[in-house]
Amino acid sequence: MQRHMFFFVFLCLLSVMIDGCAFHGEQSESPKESGGTTLASQDKMMAMLIQQLGDAEVGVRINAADELGRMGERAKDAIPALIKAMSDAQWGVRLSAAMAFGDIGESAQTAIPALEKALQDENASVRSGAAWALGRIGKPAQASMRALEKALHDESPATRFNAAYALGKMGEAAREVVPALIQALSDTDEQVRHFAAEALKQIGTPEAVTAVEEYQKKK
Repeated sequence: MQRHMFFFVFLCLLSVMIDGCAFHGEQSESPKESGGTTLASQDKMMAMLIQQLGDAEVGVRINAADELGRMGERAKDAIPALIKAMSDAQWGVRLSAAMAFGDIGESAQTAIPALEKALQDENASVRSGAAWALGRIGKPAQASMRALEKALHDESPATRFNAAYALGKMGEAAREVVPALIQALSDTDEQVRHFAAEALKQIGTPEAVTAVEEYQKKK
């Protein structure tokens, strides 16, 4: 699952935030491919971005989180600062921090409690971003399985389909939530149904496989 599934969430963000808060692209080059960029300069850049997470300007904070996300796993030293950013008063900052954790991937395991808490955020985009990030962290996020199951009933379709996506990334370990995913096959939103079916395939228990086969026959 690539980040383009989450792109439309950022359209809302881009409409209300200042320039420079754009949606992430692909992760940046590795040190050896970056035309002479050294690890020392990258460390200096990361230190600057961490500092900017506390800037008074909302746009600066959002951009800092976005740029840290572009660094991918190399930004793992920024995880504590990004966790703190998950409590920012501005939802755009919280969203960008959540997305950064997803870009960092499995190395962002210490952010799992903050992301699980964000599934209850007052802003639907933040809830959806948190669910997506937990999916990107993958199997280490199994402790959030029940919170993601609850998110399958969120009022936001994006939160629901990202929750299904995340549960699928946990594989057979998510077999306990198969009944909830089967129920999601009847969701009013097509993308929720799609990702619920994909999650059931990834879980792969007999009950899950049978449910997907029956669902596909009805399509």
